[in-house]
Amino acid sequence: MRVSGSYWKTTISQAAWSAVIVEWQAESSSGTLDERFTNRNLNSSDVSEMPTPPPHILVAEDHTALRAQIVAVLAGAGWHVDEASDGRLALQLALEQPPDVLLLDLGLPGLDGLQVCQRLRAGADRHIPVLMLTARDTLADKGSGFAAGADDYLIKPSCASGSVGVPPSSDALTSARTSGRAARA
Repeated sequence: MRVSGSYWKTTISQAAWSAVIVEWQAESSSGTLDERFTNRNLNSSDVSEMPTPPPHILVAEDHTALRAQIVAVLAGAGWHVDEASDGRLALQLALEQPPDVLLLDLGLPGLDGLQVCQRLRAGADRHIPVLMLTARDTLADKGSGFAAGADDYLIKPSCASGSVGVPPSSDALTSARTSGRAARA
C-alpha cells in the first residue's frame, strides 16, 4: 500500500489517540481481539506518555568518510541512522526495515542507486521517500533519477580539490520525511 505525505507526520493529536483507544477497548470487550490483549486497560494518558521514536533514515553511500560525516550530523540531530556501503545492502535494509527516508548515492557498488530505487519502488509495501545525493549533476542524470522513482535529487557539494563537502542539512531531510509526495499509481 502506498500512502500520501500526510502519513509522514510524526505527531498525532490527543483526540486521535483517544479515538483509537476507545475503538480498541470496544473491540477488546466484545472479544474480537486476540486473547493476549483482552486484559489490557489502556487510557489516553498511558499513550501520551509513550516516547515518540526518532525518525529513521538509511544512508547509502560508498564513500566511507562522507558516510561517516552524514551519519554523525544526522545522529546528532536525533535521527536513528542505518548505513549501507553498497546497493545490495541498501536495498535489503530498505525492504526489511523500511526507513522514513532513504538518502541514496548513485555510484554504489553492487547495484547502482538507480537500480536500488527502481527495485525499491517495485518491491516495497509502502512509499519510502528517496533523496538521491550524488555528484552527477547533468540534466540527463537528474531525469534518470526521477524516472527511477526518486523524490528529490541533491547534488553533492564539492570544493576545488574535488573532495566532497557538507552533507545535506537535517532540516532538508526532515522536510522530505514530512512532505513525502504521494506515490504514483
